[in-house]
Amino acid sequence: MGPLCDEDDREVLTSLCEATGGPDWTNSEGWRGDGPLATWHGVDTDSLGHVTTLDLSGNGLAGSVPMMLARMTGLTSLRLGDNPGLTGALPQSLSRLSLREFRYHGTELCVPRDGDLRSWLSSIPSREGTGLECPPLTDREVLEILYEVTGGARWTRKRNWLTDRPLGEWHGVETNAEGRVVALTLNANKLTGRIPVELARLSQLSRLNLSWNGIAGPIPLELASLSGLVHLILGQNNLRGGIPPELGRLSNLVILYLDGNELTGPIPPELGNLSSLVLLDLKQNELTGPIPPELGNLSALVFLDLWGKELTGPLPEQLSDLSVLQRLNLATNRITGSIPAQLGELSRLDQLILGKNELTGPIPPELGRLTSLRHLHLDENELTGPIPTRLRGLSNPTQLRPHENELTGSIPAELSWLTNLSVNEPRREPPVGTDSAGAGQPAQTDPAGALREWADRADSAGAGQLVQPGAAAARWE
Repeated sequence: MGPLCDEDDREVLTSLCEATGGPDWTNSEGWRGDGPLATWHGVDTDSLGHVTTLDLSGNGLAGSVPMMLARMTGLTSLRLGDNPGLTGALPQSLSRLSLREFRYHGTELCVPRDGDLRSWLSSIPSREGTGLECPPLTDREVLEILYEVTGGARWTRKRNWLTDRPLGEWHGVETNAEGRVVALTLNANKLTGRIPVELARLSQLSRLNLSWNGIAGPIPLELASLSGLVHLILGQNNLRGGIPPELGRLSNLVILYLDGNELTGPIPPELGNLSSLVLLDLKQNELTGPIPPELGNLSALVFLDLWGKELTGPLPEQLSDLSVLQRLNLATNRITGSIPAQLGELSRLDQLILGKNELTGPIPPELGRLTSLRHLHLDENELTGPIPTRLRGLSNPTQLRPHENELTGSIPAELSWLTNLSVNEPRREPPVGTDSAGAGQPAQTDPAGALREWADRADSAGAGQLVQPGAAAARWE
C-alpha cells in the first residue's frame, strides 16, 4: 500500500479504470492491486505519491472520461490518445487542472459548447486533440452530470435518478408533455460540489430550486441563457464570487433568492432590468458598495431584502418608484445619509426595516403617509430631531423602533399608543424576518407562500393590476 496521501488519487484512478473498461485494457499491470501508484502502468508520481503523469495512450480504453479525474490536482501531463473507444464530452471539471500536456487525439472525445473548457484547452502549452465539438446534450445527460458533480450518491432523496424511468419520475424533476425538464426542486437534499454550467442546456427550465444545500463555487453566468426562467432559488448555500450581471437578462424572472451565501462584490445594476421581478432576496452575503439606483426600475417588486453588513452609500430615492413594494429590509449595513422623504409615497409598504445603519438627519414626517405600515425599524442609527407628530398616520403599527439614535424630545401625545416605548430605549431584537442568530427564515423553500402573503394583503384594486405574483405562485404549486 502506498503512502496515505495518495489515497484520493488511488480512488480517482480506480474510477477511471471502471469507467473505461479496465479489465479489457491492453496493459493494466498494477491497476487491480494495492501496490504503490508509481508501479501502475502509465502512472508517474512525485515523492509524496501524488500522480503527476498519466499515460494510457493506445491502451484499449473504451467509455467516457469521469469527472473525478479533476481531483488529481498534481496532474500535469495527461495522455489518452489513440484510444478510439473513448467517447463523449471532455468533463468541464478538467479545467481545474494545471496541465502542461494533454493529448486525446485518435479518440471520439469532444469539447462541450458551453463553459470555459475551450479557453482552458487553448492555454495548455502542449496539446493534441480531435477537433470535435460535442452535439447538444439531452436533458437526461444534463441531469446525469448534475448528479455526479453534486455528489448524488450522498443525496438525501434520489428516487429513480440514473434509471431508465421517465425524467418526470425522478425525485424533484418536473417535465412537460414533451418530456422536457421544466422544474428542478432539490432544496435541502445534501447537494455538494458546484452548479454545473451544463444546467444551461435545460432550455425549457422555468424553476430551479437548489437552496439549503452545501453547494460552493460561483454562480454560472451561463444560467442567464435560460430565457424562460421564472424562479431562481439558490439561497442558503456556500456560493462564492460575484453576482453575474448577465442575470439581468432573465426578463421573465419573478423570484430571485441568493441569500445566505458568501457572495462578494457589488450588486449589479443590471438586476434593475428584471421587469417581472416580484421578490429579490440578497441578504446574508458579503456584498459591498452602494445600492444601485437602477433597482428603482423594478416596477413589479413586492419584496426587497438586502439585509447584510457591508452595503454602503446613500439610500437611493429611486426606491420610491417601487409603487407596489410591501417589504423593504436594508438593516445591518453601513448605509449613510438621510432617509429620503419620497419613501412616504410607497403606499403599500408593510415593513420598512432600516435599523443598524449609519443614517443621519431627521425622521421624515412623510413616513406618516404609509398607512399600511406595520413595522418601522429605525433603531441604532444616528438620526436626530424629534419624532414627527405626523407619524400618527401610521394607524397604530405593530412595531415602531426609533431607539438608540440621537433623537430629542419626548414621544408626541398624538402617538399615545406608544405607551411602552421611550425614544432611547435599547431593544436589540433581530430584524423582522430573521431568527435570533440573524439567519433568514427559509421562505425560499416556499416561494408560493411568500407570494400568497402578498396576494392576501393586496387590496382588490391592486391585485387586479399585478398578475405576475399570483401566476407565479400557481405555477410553483
